[in-house]
Amino acid sequence: MNNKGNKENNKENDEDLDFIDEEEYEEQIVELINDDGKVERLVIEATFHLDDVQYAVLREENSDEGMIYSVDEMENGEMMFNIIYDEEELKEVIEIYEAMADDLI
Repeated sequence: MNNKGNKENNKENDEDLDFIDEEEYEEQIVELINDDGKVERLVIEATFHLDDVQYAVLREENSDEGMIYSVDEMENGEMMFNIIYDEEELKEVIEIYEAMADDLI
């Protein structure tokens, strides 16, 4: 992923948060297949690492609401966006993301 505007936050887990510049939205769109087999176009709003796991905040093109996915890089270089089913992990990741985003605003 080519993210500009890298912002570092010196928290205990050494997380960093990359926000996507508005001009880059078209370049930062991913297509995911939903549970119904439909292709969804989502904008990558931000990416960050926590404890050696990469996360991405994705939102629909015409929405302000986003979802957080964990991201795995496949052997062929493609990115796999995974729904986070563990409620504790999701809660922790959301709290950290919101704290980092608040620090940048």
